[in-house]
Parts: sequence; C-alpha cells; structure tokens
Amino acid sequence: MFIYFDESGDTGLKLGLGSSDYFTLTAVRFADTNAALLCEQMVLNVCEEMRLKDGFVFHFTDASHDVREYFLQRIRS
Repeated sequence: MFIYFDESGDTGLKLGLGSSDYFTLTAVRFADTNAALLCEQMVLNVCEEMRLKDGFVFHFTDASHDVREYFLQRIRS
C-alpha cells in the first residue's frame, strides 16, 4: 500500500497579513505499486495531451479553471 500526502496553505497564523485562511491536507491511497504506476502514467499522459513541458509541476492554485477541469476529468478513472 502506498499513501501520498500533499498540503496547501500557510500555518503561519498571520491572518490578514499574508497567511492563508485555510490549511488543507490531502491523502491518496494506492492498493499496490501497479495502481500507483498507472496513476503516474495517466498524469504523464495528461501533461503530454496538454503539451506541457517535461518536468512540469501541476499546482492547482496556479491553473485556470479549464485546466483544472480537464485534468480532473481525465485523471479520475
């Protein structure tokens, strides 16, 4: 089993002075190596379809609504 975590936000507690209003933690669990590799390949395929450069790092907050929607629709399977 593989579990990947990602976070978003700032826990600096400087509300109104630059810190985020929310801190979010997300986890994705894969039953085995094959499931994790299949998801990785799908992400690479979506990046290729979108003609993104090698090494592109997808940051949800930096992406347009259309890019987010396309990515999530393609990756959900």
